[in-house]
Amino acid sequence: MKIRYIILSVITLIASLSVSAKVRYVFYFIGDGMGMGHVNTTQYYNRMVLGNDTPLLMIQFPVASQAQTYSASAPITDSAAAGTALSTGSKTRNYTIGLAPDTIPPLISIARK
Repeated sequence: MKIRYIILSVITLIASLSVSAKVRYVFYFIGDGMGMGHVNTTQYYNRMVLGNDTPLLMIQFPVASQAQTYSASAPITDSAAAGTALSTGSKTRNYTIGLAPDTIPPLISIARK
């Protein structure tokens, strides 16, 4: 059984070395409208109701982050303003996508940098 894991590890190492070091894609997961209460409740349901002791995949990711956002025009943001803030680093008004709250030129998204 150990030899199987060693062979698999060597194959994985060779495959990873043959892949270009340049990053081609970055996946940016945003749980829109989802806080830790939602995640914990889902985890609880998964375990207690469904009887599944395997943690949710998103709980197993090696890196996680949270952001507390509010828009430039309200204490509670909507999806448009939240998406703009997360993708550009700048707050905007509710109902606004990709524009600063008080200027005309569009903001530049991290997808374009």
